[in-house]
Amino acid sequence: MTKFYFENSDEFYSSFAWKSERQVLKDNHSYLLSVDEANDLNVEVFFSRGQNDAKPILNQDYSFFAIPHELDDLFFLDSIDGDCLSTVLALANKYLTGTKYIASTDPRKCCVVETQELNEDVVWSLFSGHLNTPFLIFDINRLVFILIDFDLPLQIFGSKLNRISIDEIDFWREYVRKNWQAVVAQYSHYEMLDSIIRNYYSFIFGGRSG
Repeated sequence: MTKFYFENSDEFYSSFAWKSERQVLKDNHSYLLSVDEANDLNVEVFFSRGQNDAKPILNQDYSFFAIPHELDDLFFLDSIDGDCLSTVLALANKYLTGTKYIASTDPRKCCVVETQELNEDVVWSLFSGHLNTPFLIFDINRLVFILIDFDLPLQIFGSKLNRISIDEIDFWREYVRKNWQAVVAQYSHYEMLDSIIRNYYSFIFGGRSG
C-alpha cells in the first residue's frame, strides 16, 4: 500500500496556528489523525491525483450524483430546508455508519479527522487554509463517500451496491439537469469552473461540462 500523505504533512495541524480549530474538533468528539494513521486509511481507493492535478480524479467503480451548490448556498425548495452543507450532512449521516472520516485530498496537507459527530461545526473547522482542497467524507465500509469542496459549486456523492436509494439519486440527477445552467450563471465570475468540470467531473453531466 502506498502512502498518500507526505511525511510531516500533518505538522501544521498540531501547531499553535491551528489551536482553535483543534478545540472545535475536540468539542465535537472529533480528532485529527497523525500522518501514519491517515495513510492507514488508504484514501486512494476513492481517487487518484497526479502532481499537476487541480482536483482528485474519482474512482469510476462508484455510481455518482451531485448537489450543484457551494456549501453555504441556501435552498429555496419546499422539499429541502436549510443550506447545501446541512443537506449534504443529512445524507451523509443517513448513509454512513459508525465512525466517520473527513480526509484532505491533497498529499501535502494531511488534515484527516476521525469523528463520531459529523456536523457543520466539524466541517467548517476545516475551512481555514483549504479553500482549494476538496475533502472526502466516508466510513470504514467505503460503500458511500462524499467529496466536498469549499470553493466549487459541486458536492459529489459516490456509492456502490445500491447503498443510496435510487429515488434519492434520481432526484439529485434531475435537479442537476434542471439547475446547472443557473448555477453556471450564478458563478460566472469563477473563470476556471468550466475547465475543472470538463477535466475532472464531466461524468456528472454524462460526459459533458455545463
